[in-house]
Amino acid sequence: MRTLLKQYFRNLKRNLLTSFITIAGFSISIGVIIVLFFFIIGELSYDKGFKNIDNTYMVVTTKNEPYVEEDAKDIIMAKYPQVEMACRYYNYQTQFVYNHAEFACQLVTTDEGFFDVFSVPFIYGDKKTVYSNIQGIVLTESLAKTVFKDKYPVGQFIRTVRGKEYQVSAVVKDLPKNSSIKANCFIHYKSKISSSVINNVSTNKLFIVIKPGTNLIDLEQGISKTLIGSSKILNNKEFVFGEPIEWKLFPFKNAYFETSMENDQLQHANLKLILIISFISFLILILAIVNYINLSTAAVISRIKEIGIRKATGAFKTNIFIQFLAESLLTCILASSLAFLFAHALIPVFEILLGKPVDFLMLTLLNVIIILAGVLLIGILSGTIPALIATNYSTIQILSKNKLFLKKPFFKNGLTTFQFIISIVMIFSVFTILKQLTLLQNRDIGFDTGCLIDVEYPGNMSKTDVIKEQLTKNPNIINVSFTKGSPMGIGTYSGSNKPIKNIAILSADEKFVETFKIKILHGRNVNYPSKIKECLITENAFKESGWENLDGKRYIDHDVVGIVNTFNNDDLRKFPANIMIQNDTERGFSEVAIRISSLNKQETLRFIKQIWDSNFPDYGFRYTFYDEWVKNMFSKEKNDARIALVFGIFSIILSCLGLFGLAEYSIKNKIKEIGIRKVNGARVTEILAMLNAGFIKWVAIAFVVACPIAWYAMHQWLQNFAYKTELSWWVFAMAGVVAMLVAVLTVSWQSYRAATRNPVESLRYE
Repeated sequence: MRTLLKQYFRNLKRNLLTSFITIAGFSISIGVIIVLFFFIIGELSYDKGFKNIDNTYMVVTTKNEPYVEEDAKDIIMAKYPQVEMACRYYNYQTQFVYNHAEFACQLVTTDEGFFDVFSVPFIYGDKKTVYSNIQGIVLTESLAKTVFKDKYPVGQFIRTVRGKEYQVSAVVKDLPKNSSIKANCFIHYKSKISSSVINNVSTNKLFIVIKPGTNLIDLEQGISKTLIGSSKILNNKEFVFGEPIEWKLFPFKNAYFETSMENDQLQHANLKLILIISFISFLILILAIVNYINLSTAAVISRIKEIGIRKATGAFKTNIFIQFLAESLLTCILASSLAFLFAHALIPVFEILLGKPVDFLMLTLLNVIIILAGVLLIGILSGTIPALIATNYSTIQILSKNKLFLKKPFFKNGLTTFQFIISIVMIFSVFTILKQLTLLQNRDIGFDTGCLIDVEYPGNMSKTDVIKEQLTKNPNIINVSFTKGSPMGIGTYSGSNKPIKNIAILSADEKFVETFKIKILHGRNVNYPSKIKECLITENAFKESGWENLDGKRYIDHDVVGIVNTFNNDDLRKFPANIMIQNDTERGFSEVAIRISSLNKQETLRFIKQIWDSNFPDYGFRYTFYDEWVKNMFSKEKNDARIALVFGIFSIILSCLGLFGLAEYSIKNKIKEIGIRKVNGARVTEILAMLNAGFIKWVAIAFVVACPIAWYAMHQWLQNFAYKTELSWWVFAMAGVVAMLVAVLTVSWQSYRAATRNPVESLRYE
């Protein structure tokens, strides 16, 4: 072992540059794999910390809609003893105020059962009495410290930005970070700030914990029949919105990876990202192994005499095979040690790329075993081929310089070609994603977003006229419209009123059309205020209706008085939904749309803030520019582009390292040929062209193979969008040109050194 180590470090010192590139490439690759490994492990650990996770279920409809009526919990608990505990659940974001400071909160409306179902430990307060006062609120430990600092929190009062007051009744431990439930405060479900209503019936989500050994199918069927029979929404009929409906039990342990559930208010895994990361991890592993094989095989050339002499002095094939395999394992272990340091440095970068924290300290025994096994496997896979090459030829072949294996470099060329295939696919992906982002951000969405802001409004109907009058006094404010919902923040709802089945409903005053610069194509604008309920519908909704005109047409108890151009309402990746704009404002306004001049924007914003502070001193001034809203909507696609760019650069670096090894391999084999050509008058440029031509051929082959792979991958990715960019020929050409330039620059450095070498030294080689 001592001799082996001495030989290993002697060879490292002798081939310092190649050794450095080999270990650096290996350590970078393994470091990236380690980070991605911990990311995937972290994703798989979600919700595993809840004590009752294996027996916890969410009651959902067979249409994958997780809602039940508020009394469903009491009905189920009374009738089914198999249900051990249960809790209601409704989750949304809000703001609370304490000492004139605002705090963003993730609020859950629930009941006492929540803390049993999810085994939440109490720090202050009693679980049995937390909601004896309906206006009681439970805070998590971190939120309580943020709001009250060192002050004892229980008994303190906080209020919503709309003025509703709550008294802190308890403080609990924070929910686990790897939980699909994100919440830091909890109020009683009867003390509503916001609620879910279907056909004027309050609804919520429902979690139940069943006793071990319960027949799940029988319980599921029983609960479904009970809910159908007791439902106020269904009126004892198994139909809602024209479709039959039943209920089922969905395992909560699968919720994080279930993305088909509608509005379940849970955090979900990005399955596509996890699949991409898993695939990229596999590719990086392959690239790292290929890279080591290329560089190690090239190193065999410089050690060919050593191998021949060892064989001549009695060494067996197995001795040489074990030596090369052991060197590979040592290189892998050395690189892995550096990889952990590199991985720790990479974590902040990957947390930005992946959009969530990566727990680098999840070193459980199983994880340690997996990492050690992975390192050994990489070392064995990497060292096997160089070891076979080193032992596959006889002593006579080696010492007679009959290096047959050096004349058949197809395998090595194939490995390098594989690396460039990956690089070209990644480069093409970056260009295509950026092209799609440009298309989406520049597409006409049906209304003018320039200099248009959305301001949160406390819903005080008595002040709407006053606010509008004060705002329009400023010459830099062009238009003002009060709305319930906004074009970029309303969901699409199923409706029982045919002929338009699905529609998004927006309440607004008569200035909405003018403020958003939406065109009325037929009919007129709604009257506001008005005792008559009127509405506008978008052009796509009118086409779906099948109506020939608007004469006498009504929809959801509103007279349809006009048709406006189609515009986006929620997700710019999808086709615009049908939209109804009604003048019915019984529930008040939630937002104010203000179009301002492009001049003196900051001064205008200060003016608006002054009006808000004077009229709503406890509410706060919160606003969003619509054009920024549109840009931020594509954060996921921008992140896809960053991921593709980072791994594209990474794959190019590894490809260059592999090409470096192949170039060294090839040039050493042609060193005498280069000397003879120079003696016979060959110019440096001719030798460079000769040496580069072989490598360019393999990059060209990689380009031909990569094009259909890249086209298919990006074609599938573009299926996520209603509006798609074209997969243009110039994008393929650009990816090929970048890969070709990288290859030529990598090879030319070594080719130039060989071409400018003194012919005497070349011919005196060996």
